[in-house]
Amino acid sequence: MAIDPPSFYQYDTSTGWTVFPDTPDTVEVYENIHLKWKVNKNARTDYNPKHTIYMSIDSGQTWHEGERFQEVFQKAFPGKSYYSSDVRDEALAPILNAREAWKRQRAKERKKVLDSAPPEEKAARLKKLADVKEAKRLRDEDLASKRTVAAMDHMIKLGPELVKLKDKIERVVMLMGKGGIDRPIVQHDSKLWKIKSANYLLSQFEKHFIECHKRTGKL
Repeated sequence: MAIDPPSFYQYDTSTGWTVFPDTPDTVEVYENIHLKWKVNKNARTDYNPKHTIYMSIDSGQTWHEGERFQEVFQKAFPGKSYYSSDVRDEALAPILNAREAWKRQRAKERKKVLDSAPPEEKAARLKKLADVKEAKRLRDEDLASKRTVAAMDHMIKLGPELVKLKDKIERVVMLMGKGGIDRPIVQHDSKLWKIKSANYLLSQFEKHFIECHKRTGKL
């Protein structure tokens, strides 16, 4: 049974362009970045998709492999965060460039077909394109509105908790500064680990807010 190629929904387009080649064991070249995939015959029956993905960033000299794109990305670009869209897009710029080139070529071909069509067909095509564009605009606006509402709901819930946490931290630090602490903290190591986890979580919040500010022009 034929297996579909791996999908990379962040970059694949709904109009037919895909990052990975259609067939296994075929190398797709994006300047210095080369990609290919094989059928993962050892995958569990409920493991979908059943692929092993390969990436080279030195024109095929060295290959990194994994079962998910983010896994291969981290191996190929150690120290870069796959989950930061700016970092990922910069690292994978050759792929994005190829996608944009494909879009431009597709637009030229569609325009050529449209220009050569009879007036009635041209008018119908233009109306269809306008309707599709308007529908997409409305969907995008609806999605943006829902995201904004969800973000505001999160801020309303998160803000008061962070303020309480800030006040409690200041109080605890003040008590520590007074000295006179003559007993060890019960289960100190496990509690310290939770504090470090909370610190990491706050760093993730900080990174998320900075990326939002970049998009919305608040920086």
